[in-house]
This record gives sequence, C-alpha cells and structure tokens, in this order.
Amino acid sequence: MKTTQKVEYTLLHVEDSLDLQELVRRILRSRPSINVLNASTVKEGVNLARHNLPDLILMDINLPDSTGMDALKKIQTCKETTSIPVVALSSLV
Repeated sequence: MKTTQKVEYTLLHVEDSLDLQELVRRILRSRPSINVLNASTVKEGVNLARHNLPDLILMDINLPDSTGMDALKKIQTCKETTSIPVVALSSLV
C-alpha cells in the first residue's frame, strides 16, 4: 500500500535584495514541500537559522550589516547549526 506523506524542507534565504528574494520564491513555488524563510541581514539570518534549523541556507555575500562569510562563521560555531549546508548565492558580477 502506498502512503502519501508530505515531506517538508525548510530553506533559509539570506539576501537583502527583495527582487532576488522574490525570484527564489517564484522558482520554488512549484515545490510546495519547501518552506522558504527570508532574512535581509546577517543578524536576522543567524537568528532564523538558530530558531528554525533549516535544511539548507542560501547566503548572499554582501549584506548590509556584515558579510555572508561572517554569517557562515557564526552559523558554524553554533552547535545546533554547524551541520546545516550553506551555499553562497550572490548577484555579484
């Protein structure tokens, strides 16, 4: 017997550009099993990561209050978030 079980994943997108936040939301809209959280600053992103323990973090490099590398260091030093994969995603050209 086949059971239908909804698998849900949480993705944290740390990005200060509202246009890029919307682009990621649109891309993932066809995947209702992915819950997208957005943060616009390092501080907000680190707090959301610690409280929500997302399955994956998409991290911008340049953020208004610090850098994505600083956020990565903070995430990796916290016992609860150290194993969360972080992918750099930036619009830098």
